[in-house]
Amino acid sequence: MSLKKEISIAAAANWSGVLCGYLLAFIATPIIVHSFGNERYGLWSIAMSITGYYGILDIGIRTTVIKYFSQYAETKDYRMSNLLFNTVLASYIFIIPILLIIVFILTANVKYIFNISESLIDETKSLLYIISLNFWMAAAGNLFRSIVASLRKFVLQNTINTVYSILRNIFIIAILKLGYGLIATALVVLFIDLMINITYIIFVFKYCSYLEIKRKYIQFKEMKHIYVFAFYDLLRHISGIVLGKTDIILIGIFLNVRLAAFYSIAESLIRYLAQIPKGLRATLLPFSSKLDAHKEYDSLKKMALIMPKYTMSFFMLTYLAAILYGQQFLDLWIGPGYELSYEIMIILIMVKAISMSQSMLTHIVVGMGDNKFFGIIGFIEMFMNIGLSIFLAKIYGIYGIALGSLFTVIITSGILIPVYSIRKLKIKIVEYYLHGIFIPVILCTFLYYFNSIYLKIESFLWLPLVILEFTILSFIFTWKELKIKGRKISFKV
Repeated sequence: MSLKKEISIAAAANWSGVLCGYLLAFIATPIIVHSFGNERYGLWSIAMSITGYYGILDIGIRTTVIKYFSQYAETKDYRMSNLLFNTVLASYIFIIPILLIIVFILTANVKYIFNISESLIDETKSLLYIISLNFWMAAAGNLFRSIVASLRKFVLQNTINTVYSILRNIFIIAILKLGYGLIATALVVLFIDLMINITYIIFVFKYCSYLEIKRKYIQFKEMKHIYVFAFYDLLRHISGIVLGKTDIILIGIFLNVRLAAFYSIAESLIRYLAQIPKGLRATLLPFSSKLDAHKEYDSLKKMALIMPKYTMSFFMLTYLAAILYGQQFLDLWIGPGYELSYEIMIILIMVKAISMSQSMLTHIVVGMGDNKFFGIIGFIEMFMNIGLSIFLAKIYGIYGIALGSLFTVIITSGILIPVYSIRKLKIKIVEYYLHGIFIPVILCTFLYYFNSIYLKIESFLWLPLVILEFTILSFIFTWKELKIKGRKISFKV
């Protein structure tokens, strides 16, 4: 099977999983918001953000396993596969005491850390215990998820994720309709994640029958190189968590928990949209690792030119749709009274557009075994984002939190990361920025003026037309040839 076809199938599998899972999440969000109320939903959002921070304890293992297990599987090095598997599995034992300490500190000081009502303190503590248990379980299962991804079993991976995502959202909606609340919802999430992990474990041992759990394969010294790689990926991973999770936590600490609900609604909508390019991005690490193992550098260069361009095009069209129809859409989706969410959403789309488009480059270069630079930049980005967000929050309130993230990604993902990556891949800077960033921006600026004059959304009946318009424009933007009056005109995009 050709690389192009294999990537297309993998991306299609990811997108189908995203569509099914997030369609239900999209339906469930208004129900959850109105069932919990703004303060409890803000608390739920903060709790989920804290769970994301626990991901730091993953110590960069996921990307490391995908990179090296893919390499060992490609060369059929079963001994190294077993060393990697058993050594990483043993590493998770050390996470348990660290996690217990964090949970104890959080629950003991919850009323001092977050601005929440006195009546919600006990509920908050119970919620933190449940999500902490959920994280440890997910961290241990992450090894098996990473192995499935490294084998490029994307159809299987997304089938599992889709089925359980559907079940999760159905159960959450059901218990909320029955009158249960925050803790019951957290227990549903815990149970579903347990079933996901069990399913992944079963399939890993089915496809990798040569894997054995034996003490002789636990070799920390021999696997030292994977921990060096994992260390720099940890720094990069911290940056991703900070950009994705810190904003809501900072709102809970420096502003008000109720405001976190408005921010979370905007962030949730952007997260749903981001799953489309993420479905494509998830394929890049194992594929680039495979290409690097076979020294197919021309193919890597082509991927690096195409993927960021498509991602930026998608987000610029999304940004255009949000400016034109975002407020009306939120009124239809959540209900009136969430104008603040719309204003935050406009800023966050730009954050995601810049970070996601350049993360395509990052995944390709990391798949080649080079992640030191990204780890260092990620560590710098962490402090920059927190410092700017806190400083700007004191001046502009909730808008300052979003602006802090925007200014950070402009410097790191907009300039430093692409310049390093394209030099690594021997791509011309002018060529990359012109076709990958400036053309999508110019195109969508033109479309903004066209749509603002001729189209205006008033109900959900208009949404299929809007989606169709942007889909057609997306395809037009990817054409490499046009025929005008029988003449073929070629151009590069």
